[in-house]
Amino acid sequence: MVRLRRARLNNYKTLSRLGNFYFITKRQSEAIPSIINYQLSIMARKTKKNVSSTRIVIWFIIMAVFIAELLIYTWSRVQCIKSGYEISNENKKNRNLINLQNNLKVELARLKSPERLARLGKHQRRSR
Repeated sequence: MVRLRRARLNNYKTLSRLGNFYFITKRQSEAIPSIINYQLSIMARKTKKNVSSTRIVIWFIIMAVFIAELLIYTWSRVQCIKSGYEISNENKKNRNLINLQNNLKVELARLKSPERLARLGKHQRRSR
């Protein structure tokens, strides 16, 4: 008694089936090597299909990770460049404000100068 599942016999009598077990007669026992080879070839094909589909899935996963990594890298570079432009603009604004502050200090010093105040005082006395 040999257990075979879904066996295919080439030009041999079909196997008697009882439940999940196949009972083989002496005449059919000659077919066992070909049945086993056939079963192994079916399993090999299924394994090749499974292996190739598994390889495809693994390939897609690797490519998805690679593309995601490229997108993240690109996004980070864009953010870095954008931050650089913002820093440059803020530095320019800072320099402009420092120049404005220096100009205002010069104007304040000019307005507080004793010569100017003396001249304004003389002009106001004359106009009274």
